[in-house]
Amino acid sequence: MIELTAGNVKSAMRDVSAGSSDLWKVPLEDLHVIDGFNVRVGTSEHREHVEALAKSISENGFYQSKPLAGYVALVSGKQVIYVTDGHCRLEATRKAIERGADIKVLPVVVSPKGTSMEDLTVALVISNNGKPLSLYETGLVCKRLVGYGWDEKEVAKRLGMQPPRVADLLDLVAAPKEVRSLVISGAVSASQAIETLKKHGENAGAKLKAGVDKAEKSGKKKATKKHIDDKPTCRAVVKELLAWAKVQVSMPDSTMEQIVKMAREASA
Repeated sequence: MIELTAGNVKSAMRDVSAGSSDLWKVPLEDLHVIDGFNVRVGTSEHREHVEALAKSISENGFYQSKPLAGYVALVSGKQVIYVTDGHCRLEATRKAIERGADIKVLPVVVSPKGTSMEDLTVALVISNNGKPLSLYETGLVCKRLVGYGWDEKEVAKRLGMQPPRVADLLDLVAAPKEVRSLVISGAVSASQAIETLKKHGENAGAKLKAGVDKAEKSGKKKATKKHIDDKPTCRAVVKELLAWAKVQVSMPDSTMEQIVKMAREASA
């Protein structure tokens, strides 16, 4: 990922002929995206979100009350405006234009002088005014900040979290690919993956995959604790004991029915 050198905001807006009232109104073709900066993961949920935004923008236009966040950088002697927040809305706007929406400029609020790459990265979490980042995506932000030299306490402080939470998210994004893939696909929740990593370590991937298989067989799209936990439920134990008792013990059907009723009530 590139490091950005601060440019001159007024000069940049003048260079691209941007108009201004309370916001900078920047031509769409002059808005750029930093490769790899956005931590959004391209899940089906994300695609549905962008599609919903595109439909809204096509029907209602781009809401001026929800401007994009930008950063003006000096690149090879040229002032470049990078979008640092609002990537989903930018993507959705381009989709809407492909479908006939007449949008030429977008409202942009640029970062103040003195803003660093670390500040912009923190803002991905705390200044996000759209769809909140998932836990996995937040973990990617934590990883990036650690890469900038921050310790877990500083990351936690800036993101408004407790240090143990940051540690958990870092473990998640550093987990084996199988674990990460199951979280990204939505087959298991990030919280469940973290819990399983703590409990089973290097065997977490296999445990989660087995749980996903079990969930799918029961018609569920997402594996939960009951699919992954090895411990049988009270209801399952009672069912097994009753099956055994029916074979081993000779008793009237009426007595067996009464036992079954009592056992079901106890395990409900």
